[in-house]
Amino acid sequence: FASGRCGKSIRTETRWLTPLEFVYEALGQRDGSWMRDIEYDRKPIGHLIKNKMLYIHSDLCICCLCKPSPKDLENEKNDDECFVCKSNGELVQCDLCPRSFHQKCHVPQVKEQVIKEDKPWMCIFCSFKSIQELLYPDEQKLEDVMTHQISRHMVACPYLLLFVYSADENQIFATNPEEYLKAYTSIIKTPMWLGKMAEKLQKKLYKTLGEFLADFELIFTNCTTYNKNNAEFHAVGKHLKQLLDQEIRKVFNIPD
Repeated sequence: FASGRCGKSIRTETRWLTPLEFVYEALGQRDGSWMRDIEYDRKPIGHLIKNKMLYIHSDLCICCLCKPSPKDLENEKNDDECFVCKSNGELVQCDLCPRSFHQKCHVPQVKEQVIKEDKPWMCIFCSFKSIQELLYPDEQKLEDVMTHQISRHMVACPYLLLFVYSADENQIFATNPEEYLKAYTSIIKTPMWLGKMAEKLQKKLYKTLGEFLADFELIFTNCTTYNKNNAEFHAVGKHLKQLLDQEIRKVFNIPD
């Protein structure tokens, strides 16, 4: 950021904000001080500026942050990296939230027509959130949900898949583990990874929701089996599974 008023440097679920906007809108503090109320690594931003770890621009600065062009302002609305794989490149930007995606990282893949014609586009996160209460207004039982035809959940399933993709910050479960783990298939007889799940989902190879969720379970079971002597990776898989289990209950309105 350039100063409290310039440079959108803080990301919320819905958009990027300047430090001052964040204090006003996200924290709800009209009389707040962004230097005092915003912290990084448990230290107020003001402390970092005072110790010359961060620098703010002068009031006379005319850089692209302090005096942004209309194009600069437009670019500040969305992330500079793919929400799924965390890398940059040619990205498709959601028109309702800050998320950006590579065409093939999003599930379902973004259609060429959307890209070529620069049409308004909503990501699967926004699509699901916009209709979640309509899809699952009543409480459900997990055992009943598992028997549903997957065609009933073609918004929720891509959402869950990308939820796990984005939560897997180091992309441990994204690609075929045989490609980078020694003797993997001598230990794991049925490999599974998120990329393969995305392919199966888009090719409509799942018949029921239970089949889809079972592949998530297979990923984490394989992780536990292969990493029984590796506490670090075992813990990563366990944590991600816990996040997924919680999200499944939220998505399908399943009480604890």
